[in-house]
Amino acid sequence: MTTLPTRQRGSILVEASFLMVFFLILFFGTIDMSRAINVLMDLHQAVYAGAIYGASGHSTDNNGMTNVAKADARYASVSTFTANLYCACSTGGTLKSCTNPGCGGTVYQYVEVSGSTSFNTLFPYGVIPRTFNFNANCSLRIQ
Repeated sequence: MTTLPTRQRGSILVEASFLMVFFLILFFGTIDMSRAINVLMDLHQAVYAGAIYGASGHSTDNNGMTNVAKADARYASVSTFTANLYCACSTGGTLKSCTNPGCGGTVYQYVEVSGSTSFNTLFPYGVIPRTFNFNANCSLRIQ
């Protein structure tokens, strides 16, 4: 049986410790990225649920739209939501106030729900910021 020279003893332990740190950062980075994507998808879904509520006959109930969005936000728990009713003179036109849109033709009504939340990573990674701010909005035309 051959033995390693005395100056090479423990080199595997040093190399393994460097690799272990790299793989742990990669592992926890993947977990944090998955959590961030989950929060962002949840925020988008909550905003969409609030807009669906407003477009289904509750267009003037801004509090109802924001409450539906808050109730639907499972993972984006610390979120702020706003809801508005807008009008446009034509499909895809500029959004205006519904009290006096100033158009001679057909006026289209839209509900818009916006939301924002922040996400904190599990660990500080150095080059990656610790906090991310996510925003989402959804506009639906009322039929």
